[in-house]
Amino acid sequence: MDTVSTQKVVAIYSRVSSEEQRRGDNIDSQVFENERYCLDRGYKIADHYKDNGWSGSTLARPDLDRLLNDAHDKKFEIVVCHAVDRLSRADEYQFAYLIREIEKTGARLEFVKTPLEDTPMGKFMRSLLASFAALERLNILERTRRGRNYKTSVRNEYIGGIPSYGYKYTPRNQATRSLGILEVFQPEADVVKMMFQWVSNERLSARDVVRRLTDLKIPTRKKREVWGRTSVLRILKNTNYIGEFPYNRREC
Repeated sequence: MDTVSTQKVVAIYSRVSSEEQRRGDNIDSQVFENERYCLDRGYKIADHYKDNGWSGSTLARPDLDRLLNDAHDKKFEIVVCHAVDRLSRADEYQFAYLIREIEKTGARLEFVKTPLEDTPMGKFMRSLLASFAALERLNILERTRRGRNYKTSVRNEYIGGIPSYGYKYTPRNQATRSLGILEVFQPEADVVKMMFQWVSNERLSARDVVRRLTDLKIPTRKKREVWGRTSVLRILKNTNYIGEFPYNRREC
């Protein structure tokens, strides 16, 4: 870092979650506003740190880790972030931890949307805003849960994810707003039928099914030559093959 120049060297941190991406929120507009904030103040941008598609409830974000490492290496004096909820959306404790980790390196945080002074009142307001961000995250999770329950129980829609062996899923097209399509994938479906026939007609055990699949050189979905007993049992116990697609079956 140039210690002679009076120009402040800053890092820009930007983040959007996968849920926000689905709603059409773009990280580029956030980056643009952060850059304009730095330009208006004559800051020199050392680097951009972008966590695109990462939740604000977790600390395990690739570019957040890189930001903290570079802060310890004294690569910048200021971290510019668009708003409090871009840095953390868990609770005030996680938010306080990130502030402490950044500020103990000698750097400081500045928020584009909520510029707060380094005073007792400013610190209190930062904590308050972090609590609001955590509350909004809980609201998003609850709305998502209710929406998925409605889609599955009322509209009988498949909500996506990795389909069971024997099916393929085409995700919803955001441009045309067409619904996602779950359909039978015939090459895998034929294997599923054989497995059930072996168990039903020949009384084969799961281990016997594994051996027969291997002997017939039938590959797994991931093109592996050897099947696992757990994978076979998962197929044989799967209610999808009788038309039942449970959602939210497990809970803590």
